Amino acid sequence: MKTNAHMILGDAENNFSIQLSSSVLTTLIDLLPDDTTNSALFEYLASHADSAVRAAVADKEFLPVTAVKQLLNDPALGVLKRLLNSQNAREHVGTIEALALCRRDPELATKLGRDIENFSQCDESVISFLETHADTKVRLSLATNCLVPKWVLQRLAQNDVDPEVRDSARYAMS
Repeated sequence: MKTNAHMILGDAENNFSIQLSSSVLTTLIDLLPDDTTNSALFEYLASHADSAVRAAVADKEFLPVTAVKQLLNDPALGVLKRLLNSQNAREHVGTIEALALCRRDPELATKLGRDIENFSQCDESVISFLETHADTKVRLSLATNCLVPKWVLQRLAQNDVDPEVRDSARYAMS
């Protein structure tokens, strides 16, 4: 979506409209209070053409669910990484979306493994996918997370092909 951002300054005698570049808009988004008064604006900007603007919006805690769902399909990895930082977004990521993110990029899968306990809408199939992921970093993200179910850590400690993953799982259980 093509969005023109302007800042309007004025008083009784003068009005000025200043066009804002995407980088200035991104900075402005970062400075805006993350509260309900700005949630409609955040939702609107979730469709912005510039991925930097969408990324600035993505980790807002007061981002409406419709915008979270929209951003889960964003083509830019940076947007998805920021989205996964938001507790609000984590609460709305379901199993199908989490598995799609994990399949899309190992960095996203690693982020999910590191914080899997915060993805309350995901079932055990996400943990199983992460536990058997081909990328060692993904499995290591689970193995170093002491909040992963103990039975998962036990399997990683006993069965993983990588010694660092096995050792990390043992340490996380202790």
